[in-house]
Amino acid sequence: MKDLLMQRGNQDPKSRTSPELNPPAGRNKECPINKLPPEVLIILFHIALESLPPGTRYSKALRALRVVSVRWSSLIDQAATLWARSSCLDPEKAVKMALRKSAGALLRVACVCGVTEERYDYAALVLPHSRRWSSLEAGTAKARTIVTLLSGQLPNLRSLTVLSPPNGAGPQSLQLDPTTYQLRYLTIRYCSISGFQFAFPYLRGLDLIGLSPQGPSVDQVITVLAACADSLECLGLAQSVIRPHPRQFCPENRVSLPKLRYLAMGGINGASVTQILASMDLPNSVSAFGPRYGPGYPRITDCRPCRSASPK
Repeated sequence: MKDLLMQRGNQDPKSRTSPELNPPAGRNKECPINKLPPEVLIILFHIALESLPPGTRYSKALRALRVVSVRWSSLIDQAATLWARSSCLDPEKAVKMALRKSAGALLRVACVCGVTEERYDYAALVLPHSRRWSSLEAGTAKARTIVTLLSGQLPNLRSLTVLSPPNGAGPQSLQLDPTTYQLRYLTIRYCSISGFQFAFPYLRGLDLIGLSPQGPSVDQVITVLAACADSLECLGLAQSVIRPHPRQFCPENRVSLPKLRYLAMGGINGASVTQILASMDLPNSVSAFGPRYGPGYPRITDCRPCRSASPK
């Protein structure tokens, strides 16, 4: 199914009459996959769409599945969860259709570019549906767009990723309220944070990469970790400026992270990794990784066993 998505995604629209890519309806009915129950097919569609390479248009891949057969098209049109994902890379028409067909489902929204190819306002389209957002990726070149995306009521937001925002667009300036945003996963990459104070007691994954130049102190990092100590499972801290303790370290300031399973740390300037680790009480079962961040490497929060959009 993944090969089908890639083949159709790269296909010239003018060549879609090819019998190899568009077999007769009778042949489609005889395929073993079409003998599966509808609920199983929907699960397979989700798996195939989740495995798309980075940069692939979700709407284009979904359209490739719909044209396989009348049955597939009907199943997809009736499955609101398959339409609950959109990006500013998608055409305006596709975004509007996804918002309409996903009625009742929680949404995964990605505004990761400054201006869409079609020059439409993606944020304006998705903002009225902010109460349904479960996941938000904000990485635009304009701070105003990020603030706009986070200005709505977000009672179901569980995953937030801020990629390369401008100076001052960190968590404190965005005023993330822990009573409103019950986040489970937070990723902040390559930004200059003015202040480093936020508390999310239900946080399971925290990914902090490229915090500079006025990075947080070790004490501030420990304070943030202490707020989610009872739930944190994945922690990534790399390629960042972490200011050392302004005073002699006191063992009583250590934070215990009993549920931590994955730890990625390295490339720290200012404080030493040893000093940071000395401030944590880690379980013996934790898996440690080096600072291998960049193209081709996943976020530490991607190590979580399930990336379901449903709030838990």
